[in-house]
Amino acid sequence: FDASPIFDKRFENYLREEVDDMSIGVAKDEISMASSGPFNLTGAETIDTGFSPMMIVGRQKGVDVVKELKNLILEHEDDASIDNLAIELNSFKFSQNASFADCATAATQAVVEKMDITSSMSDIKLVGSLKSQLQYFGPLFTKFCHEESDEVAVVKEFELLSLEGSSSERLKKSPSFRFILQTLHDMDIVSEGAILSWAISHENTSESAKELFLQQTTQDFLEWLREDSDDSDDSDSEDSDGSEDSD
Repeated sequence: FDASPIFDKRFENYLREEVDDMSIGVAKDEISMASSGPFNLTGAETIDTGFSPMMIVGRQKGVDVVKELKNLILEHEDDASIDNLAIELNSFKFSQNASFADCATAATQAVVEKMDITSSMSDIKLVGSLKSQLQYFGPLFTKFCHEESDEVAVVKEFELLSLEGSSSERLKKSPSFRFILQTLHDMDIVSEGAILSWAISHENTSESAKELFLQQTTQDFLEWLREDSDDSDDSDSEDSDGSEDSD
């Protein structure tokens, strides 16, 4: 008795249900299975296990995932719910097998683009514009920054845009990047640990890649973070010792 046709039919039904539930925009007629061979989704890879084909879903070829995510954010109406945008981004993330860091990177690009930076913008207006955008889009960073590495991706993208983006002429001017780091930290978009991890990553990079890192204002802020981190560690240690003594 060959049970393969039964298994294939059940698997086809399962896929149809998954597509409906996740709303990834794959037409049902794309999930068709020929009785004589394996099926395939657009952009998916199949392998022959000897029984029924196993599907490995990946990103569609030629799709710039971060760019598409950024465009979804930029197309979002400001008076619409940010939660709806998060759901839309999450659906696209799953459909393209994107990472949380991809989503956080796209959000960073969208924030900088919506800041409308000009070469003559003052430091006060720059920080004010950044705070305004982060206040609105902050929930996206909270949703997509699950690990410190995701937060580091945000810092690195701000750095890249400051060095090579369309607004680099303004953002490269000291103390702009220091203000960006400080604002990200003060608004709890990225943690102190993420910023210090970003700093450590520059130990073995080229001089050109260290341009913003080496600015004195950036170094001053990093030094303040290190001291604050050390003070917190000492305080935690004292609290721990005090608890043991009381026992």
